[in-house]
Amino acid sequence: MAPNLSILYLDSLPTPILILILPPLALITSWLLYQCVLSPLSKIPGPFLASISRLWLIQHSWNGDMHRTMIALHARHGTLVRTGPNEVSVASLPAVKKIYGAGSRFRKSDWYSVFQGHRRFDLFAERDDGVHAGQRRFVSGVYSMASLRDLESHVDDAVEVFMARMREREGRGVDMGKWAQLFTFDIVGELTFSKRLGFMDSGEDDGSMAAIKNALWSGAWIGQVPALYWVHDFLTPVFGNHLGITARHGSLRQFALRSVENQRTL
Repeated sequence: MAPNLSILYLDSLPTPILILILPPLALITSWLLYQCVLSPLSKIPGPFLASISRLWLIQHSWNGDMHRTMIALHARHGTLVRTGPNEVSVASLPAVKKIYGAGSRFRKSDWYSVFQGHRRFDLFAERDDGVHAGQRRFVSGVYSMASLRDLESHVDDAVEVFMARMREREGRGVDMGKWAQLFTFDIVGELTFSKRLGFMDSGEDDGSMAAIKNALWSGAWIGQVPALYWVHDFLTPVFGNHLGITARHGSLRQFALRSVENQRTL
């Protein structure tokens, strides 16, 4: 005997269920219609999921393959690629100059807000051009060519230590990526606090690099949905911290605090 198949039609559902189903169904349909047909960005090519949701951006940010994905998309579609409901990726040198050039009216996106958090001073994440310009004036002298030349001798000391460590490992395989990071951290310590962090001496860091890597990965994906970051921030006193982006400084911050306190007691 053939199985008894029944088809469920909306008009066969009880009224209370229809009242619950129809409004969200109408809202979703309207959203899809707008994004795919009526949106000013609807004519720009790109992945379908990207046109209707930021889930596409979250997925590739989470996977860490956004750089390869974007190159492939531009190779397929050309200069403009739609990467979000209200977002477009541009691969054009004149456009890049216009977007990032002096006097540009383009502001940093909300993605940067998760890197700034509650901090008042953050050159990387600050989105207000006026505030950013004021902050930059505080540190611009330190990065002038004259200042950098004065610091050359400190860098030379770190270079000597680096070369000594390399000579000790002559004839063996060396992870140059790791050692370049150890070298960089020690130079930062030397230039900032007149004291190397000691990473090259031990050949290891103190977990700072892993913390920063985790923070960058964490910030990359949650920056696509900043509201989720602020919900986490609000609930942290109750559920604790579960995002690397909020603990990216770790031991480096403690080292900085100790160095500042030591200077004050001199």
